[in-house]
Amino acid sequence: MGSHGKWLALTAALVMSCGGGDEEFSPDQFSITNGAGIAVSVGADGSVWTTTDDREWVDQGAFIDGTLAAVARGDGLFVAVGEGGAIIGSVDGKRWETSLSPTTVDLGGVVYAEGRYVAVGDAGVILTSEDGIVWRSVDSNTSASLNAVTWGDGRFVAVGDAGAISISDDGLSWRSSDVEAGLNFLGIAHGGVFLAVGEFGLTARSLDGESWELLSIVSAPNLNAVTRGSGIFLIVGDAGVAYTTPNGDRFARGNSGTSEGLFGATFVVDRFIAIGARGVNRSSFDGITWFGGQF
Repeated sequence: MGSHGKWLALTAALVMSCGGGDEEFSPDQFSITNGAGIAVSVGADGSVWTTTDDREWVDQGAFIDGTLAAVARGDGLFVAVGEGGAIIGSVDGKRWETSLSPTTVDLGGVVYAEGRYVAVGDAGVILTSEDGIVWRSVDSNTSASLNAVTWGDGRFVAVGDAGAISISDDGLSWRSSDVEAGLNFLGIAHGGVFLAVGEFGLTARSLDGESWELLSIVSAPNLNAVTRGSGIFLIVGDAGVAYTTPNGDRFARGNSGTSEGLFGATFVVDRFIAIGARGVNRSSFDGITWFGGQF
C-alpha cells in the first residue's frame, strides 16, 4: 500500500531459533478496534485475534489469503478490510463472512460513522456501505493511495501518500485538501482536533480537516497509528515508540516495554491497547507506562 510502513513488516508467522529451541511468533497485527465487550485485532495471513479482558487472547483463525490491514465496528458489525480489496464482516469477532468487493486494490483503512462504513485504499479508492455487506465505489477526488480514515466534527477525513487528504461530509462526495508534507500519512484520529501521523515523525493537526498545521516529533521513526481516549491522543510507531498528546501542541514519550513495531491502537473502557509485529500486544492506562506480552 504505497509506502505504508506497516505493510513492509513481516507478513507471516516467524519461527526463530533461540538457545537450541524454537520460538514461534504470531503474525504481525496491523489494526485493532472494540465493541460489545470484545476487542478485535487483525493482521498478516488473514489472522484475527480477540480478547474480552486484554490478558487472554483467542486466535480465531485466518479468513483471507492475505493481509487484513484495518478493522472497525459499527451498527453491530465488525468489518475488516485488506489485501486485494478483501472485505469481511462479523457480529461477534469469531465467525466471519466475506463481502463482495467492488475493487481489487489493497484497502488500508475503514471507519463507521453516521450510519455508513467508509473504506479507503490504494490509487485513491474509497468504498462505502450502509450495512457493511453491500459496497460501492465513490470518487475520492485523488489518485493518491489513502492509508487511513476517521470521522469527527461532522465529516469523514482520509489521509495517505505524499500528504494526500480527502474530506467528505456524507461519505459519498469527496474533496481534496492535500498537505505539502513530502511524506506519507499513515494514521488519523479525531478528538477536538484532527491529528494525522506518518513517516519519520510526521504529524499534522486540523480543526476542520481542511486547513492543516504541520508538526513533527523530532527523531521519531515512522508513526503508524493514532487513537483517542481519556482526553488524550495516543500515537504508536516503529521500534515500539508511544507518544501521548492532549491536542498536538506537546508530546510525552511513554515506555511501551517493547522494541517491536506497533501498528495499531484502540481505547477500551479505561485503557489503551496497542498491537504490532510478531503479535506483540501492550496495554496502558495513561499511554506512558505499559504492560503486556505477545499473542
